[in-house]
Amino acid sequence: MLRESKFQEVIQLGAKLLQEKPDDASAHLLIALAYVGLEKPLQAMDQASLASGHGRNDAVGILQILATTYSRSGKYYTALACLTRAEKIVSAPEVIHDMAKIYLSQGRAAKARPLLASLPADKADPETLSRTCLMLGDLPAAEVAARRALDINPENAGALLLLGTAQLLSGESKLAETSFRHVKKAGKDNIMVGHFLALAAFAQRDYTTSLAETEALLKSSPRLREAHLIDGLAWHMQAKYALARKSTALALADSPGDAIASLLMAAHWLGEGRKDEALRFLPGGEPFLYELANPTASDSSFGTDWSADQAGRFVAAVYLMTEGLARDALDLASEEKEGGLATHPFLTIAKARAELALGRRASALASLTALTQTHPSLVTPWMELAQLAATDGQAESTRGYLQQALARPVKSLRLQLVAGELAYRAQLYDLAESCFRRATIIDPKSAISKNQLAWTLAAKLHRPDEALPVALEACQLAPGNSNAIDTLAWVHHLLGQHQEAVKIYQPLLKSLPHNASTLYHMGKVFEKAGQPAIAAELLEKALSLSDEFPDAVDASLTLNSLWASS
Repeated sequence: MLRESKFQEVIQLGAKLLQEKPDDASAHLLIALAYVGLEKPLQAMDQASLASGHGRNDAVGILQILATTYSRSGKYYTALACLTRAEKIVSAPEVIHDMAKIYLSQGRAAKARPLLASLPADKADPETLSRTCLMLGDLPAAEVAARRALDINPENAGALLLLGTAQLLSGESKLAETSFRHVKKAGKDNIMVGHFLALAAFAQRDYTTSLAETEALLKSSPRLREAHLIDGLAWHMQAKYALARKSTALALADSPGDAIASLLMAAHWLGEGRKDEALRFLPGGEPFLYELANPTASDSSFGTDWSADQAGRFVAAVYLMTEGLARDALDLASEEKEGGLATHPFLTIAKARAELALGRRASALASLTALTQTHPSLVTPWMELAQLAATDGQAESTRGYLQQALARPVKSLRLQLVAGELAYRAQLYDLAESCFRRATIIDPKSAISKNQLAWTLAAKLHRPDEALPVALEACQLAPGNSNAIDTLAWVHHLLGQHQEAVKIYQPLLKSLPHNASTLYHMGKVFEKAGQPAIAAELLEKALSLSDEFPDAVDASLTLNSLWASS
């Protein structure tokens, strides 16, 4: 009957069964599942809770079944609401573990960790706790939990992999290699293990082993980007630039815009004394250094003024940072070579980034601030300082750093966009508007620039009329782009044109965006347009993705209000 969607009949049947046998937990379950089918989650949870009058475990069991049902359809917010209610009835380890699993499926490790840590010894899940600590960057705790899992089962390949990963990220590459070799012995030799072995060998400067591991990887996965990059780096570190170019070219073949591969290729060419060829690839490294936006062949031009060794070490440090190996990145960036020559400023930037990743904030700030004095023409140190200030909520410091960065003679779309985003984060909306306007001048066909400008004008500067034509341009430049559609629809919403906003959102209903804020906007618009069922579905989806976006509290209040009135 449930499968035939005759939910009202099921509710009537359940009520009849309860009349005959008031303590029938299965009747409460039937009614609760019928309410799930009718998309009435509050009534479903209420029905489950009624079973606690006959047996608290019955109510908890039904709520767990409801949570599983909602989780399977991606409704994690509702699933957590069921489990939260269950936990208030009986604080059972099974309920706590289920809550932790849902949080992890959402990527919310900080919420999952205390729940996993609170489980009693006989219900503990040290492997999952290790993975959670790893996600949070607590490497010592991840290692402790992995070892606890191995105490339970020494052949646990998953725990061995977690142990090796924690060791690798902690800079203990030799120990990590041993752990990964044990994983291989356990018969779990896969791409991830091979990649980590190559990475561990590279971190130890054992380039022969690193190349052997990547060779084995490429036999099974000939287009694996990471293997080609490690190959290119290993050959470069041995000054075998022609071989290095062959490997890096393979990484670029599949991803011509790959910033790391582009910068690495430039380093290879510098090694062969070909500045002209290096200049072709240097602009691709702008995501890491704004100065590379407009490099020249001049000996004083940043990007062509460093040696192949310095460039290679910078790229290696950048790559290791993307892999989470901040300690090894710091070692590479800090090496003193080249007969006592002064460290290149770009390596100082790489060193500061690694120090920040390791929590050595004071040292990083000192290095970046010193660079603004010793190399006043650089942009990147000012932007790094602005990012730190914005993260700390220091609005005026952010403004000062950004103004210094923007005063440098670098014509870069990316610089204006990132500066605008940092200003926006610091609630400096006037400066954000200026940056996004300059970005539209640098590239009049940049949909991102126009979209950011339109959103800032409408949502933060309360000028939706002025934002409307800009938002329309963004949609025309990037038809089908969910961010542009969201901005245009929200501008119409702010203008009170809710039905028009609903029409604009229609394409996104076919394939919902994976963005909590966009889904929240959609939910609010559909609510205003008198479509509560769709609004509730959208708000639930938003909260299932995250409860930490700016409007999460309002989304929760609105959703619960819609549930209560359904």
